[in-house]
Amino acid sequence: MKKIILCLDADPGQHNIFSAALLKNEQDYFLQQAISEEEALKFLRESIPDFIFIDTGSDRINAMSVFEKLKDNSLLRHTKIILYGHVADYAIAEKAKVAGATYIRKPYLINTLAQVLKKLI
Repeated sequence: MKKIILCLDADPGQHNIFSAALLKNEQDYFLQQAISEEEALKFLRESIPDFIFIDTGSDRINAMSVFEKLKDNSLLRHTKIILYGHVADYAIAEKAKVAGATYIRKPYLINTLAQVLKKLI
């Protein structure tokens, strides 16, 4: 069955890297990309993804605010939420862990990201 993945990242270039990493794993998936909270929420009104990736490093997206909204949504109780960013943010990692989510450091190389995604998905 095709897995549905929502990737919320304000940088469209990161979506291309994310998509390329998923292709390397040859997994059957549908990737929905959102560059804003509004786009992500619009998609979530129409579909329930298996995984949601939220970038924590953008000044245009308040990742923790989005995360708080999503984790309290009963329709998403089976959706795995992964927060990710370029820096190791231990405060966000701890908040994510306590709330039942995952935090990963965003790898710079597609091959490394592919390996990380293969373990998570």
